[in-house]
Amino acid sequence: MPATVTRPSTQQAAFERYIRAGGGYAGVHAASDAEYDWPWHGELVGSRPG
Repeated sequence: MPATVTRPSTQQAAFERYIRAGGGYAGVHAASDAEYDWPWHGELVGSRPG
């Protein structure tokens, strides 16, 4: 079952800016099993459970 956590669009935009500016990200455990309605996040983590 996918995680149901979804960030508000303002937080998503801020996170995208942070990463694009060179900020770091380390996804742990089920990081790819979240934010299904946010395509950019799927590209960041590189995969989705299937």
